Amino acid sequence: MMPYKRFAVFFGAVLLAMGLAACGGPQVKPQTDLIWPLPPDPPRIRFVQTITKPADLNLGQGSLSETIFGEETEFNFKKPFGVASDGEGRIFVSDIGRVVVFDEVQKKLYQFGVSGQGQLRVPMGLAVSSDGTLFVADLTLDKVIAFDRTGKVLMSYGHAGELKNPVGVAVDDARKRIYVVDSKMHYVKAFSRTGETLFTIGKRGKENGEFNFPSAIALDREGNIYVADMGNFRVQIFDSSGKFIRAFGQVGSAGGTFNRPKGIAIDSEGHIYVSDSAFNNIQIFDQKGQLLLFFGGTGSNPGFFTLIEGIAIDKNDRIYAVDQLGYRLNVYQYLSEQYKKTHPEGAPSDAK
Repeated sequence: MMPYKRFAVFFGAVLLAMGLAACGGPQVKPQTDLIWPLPPDPPRIRFVQTITKPADLNLGQGSLSETIFGEETEFNFKKPFGVASDGEGRIFVSDIGRVVVFDEVQKKLYQFGVSGQGQLRVPMGLAVSSDGTLFVADLTLDKVIAFDRTGKVLMSYGHAGELKNPVGVAVDDARKRIYVVDSKMHYVKAFSRTGETLFTIGKRGKENGEFNFPSAIALDREGNIYVADMGNFRVQIFDSSGKFIRAFGQVGSAGGTFNRPKGIAIDSEGHIYVSDSAFNNIQIFDQKGQLLLFFGGTGSNPGFFTLIEGIAIDKNDRIYAVDQLGYRLNVYQYLSEQYKKTHPEGAPSDAK
């Protein structure tokens, strides 16, 4: 990753450039690879594509019409918020009253939670387990609902009064746990996969281990817990038992600070990605909280955002970010050393 001091100057210059770009002229599709950082530094993030409709993934409009509407109706996102991917061809996006599933294996688009026992109202955070179970945090239902691969409801998490504004969810396959972020209760609840409440992390406050409207959660390979503590403008890190490890971040408008952190994700090398809806970008930090890079920015061009919300990174280091007001999903690739070895044809020439 590029050095911090150099990045600090780069951040300001690019923010200015993006502001000017957003204010003038028509938005056009870039003719060359969109990468971050710019040369001469080696590229680390590459923009892959924007997804707004089934045809963007060669799924075909017909599969959508037959599966969702039963008639020829054009697909549009209503108000997308969260995203998850199983890394095996299924991309999930939470939308008002449903979760939309882009399935590249079955070559179709379908949805979960539109009727019956598992009917969704305002789904927010999403997580997928290794067995393909989808966990959906619903803001209005005050619970997390688990769906199998076919969309059948398996169970729900959260007793009456236990969750009042669940906005984020993460699954720990190794420990068979579900973690739920509740923004109104200002805590993280840990559940067993069978639904028992295990422990609670935090309460409202600004001290270490306390939260102020937390917004998202992610886990690393060791089971450590990362929480976007939105109202305290920081990220907090806990071990798998809920013990506080460290925190970083403060309110501001410069690189490395936060204004409205909404999403968080971890890549295969342990880098921490935080989406900020005020900056409309994603900042990348190391484990000590040092800023390494940012990408995105305000604009309607592919790869940029009008209002960024949830983010996710799959096991292949593919990055997914929801542009809520753009009614789309932006997709990027982290060009890890492993990725460059296994996909030499997919990396920019100066990244090989």
